[in-house]
Amino acid sequence: MNHKLLALYGLKFNPFSPELPVDAIYVPAKIESFCWRIEHAQIREGGFAMVHGDPGSGKSIVLRLLAERLKKLPDVTVGAINHPQSNLADFYRELGDVFGVPLRPSNRWGGFKALRARWLAHMESTRCRAVLLVDEAQEMTPQVLSELRLLASASFDSQSLLCIVMAGDARLIEKLRREEHRSDWDRYAHIEYNRLAQEEEGYVCNLCTFFVHFCVLLSCLHCGTCIVSAFV
Repeated sequence: MNHKLLALYGLKFNPFSPELPVDAIYVPAKIESFCWRIEHAQIREGGFAMVHGDPGSGKSIVLRLLAERLKKLPDVTVGAINHPQSNLADFYRELGDVFGVPLRPSNRWGGFKALRARWLAHMESTRCRAVLLVDEAQEMTPQVLSELRLLASASFDSQSLLCIVMAGDARLIEKLRREEHRSDWDRYAHIEYNRLAQEEEGYVCNLCTFFVHFCVLLSCLHCGTCIVSAFV
């Protein structure tokens, strides 16, 4: 979309661009509440949280919003997994790269201890857990999901070393509801994006839908079409 067209409709950004700035995204009250809980509770207590919904419903946008907010907090380390479909060795390599821990995939026990020591040191010095964001988490293998759960807990499962926020579609739910991941499923604080979007009276996290209605309305005013059709 060129600058003249943006100026015609009074827009600063292209509302259809996937690179829409975070400050131009509408945040419904439920999403605001979820982010607040992560900022003020989850990073201090640790554990798992999850955003799930249909493809294209805005799960990744929620992670973008959350990442921007967490990066503004002092002494909070925020990392993201960019290759969730990795095997176990590559998953350790990526974790080491994200948290600045030199690892040797051939020595998994050494990597296990080094990562936990880094997270524990961060927790003791800042009183906050490091945060790991995982988009497209339904691509993670069952072995990686189990390993992540064991990595993030200590003291006979009474202490969480990490705050993990995952986003995924229905396939992630199916994986976590399997018998071998039943204990993982019980640990998650859930946010179902589709339901929340409906409860917000049709609002969506991205402003694109609003801008579509806005542009259609202006077109209707110009051509005399019924205005109501712009909001159907």
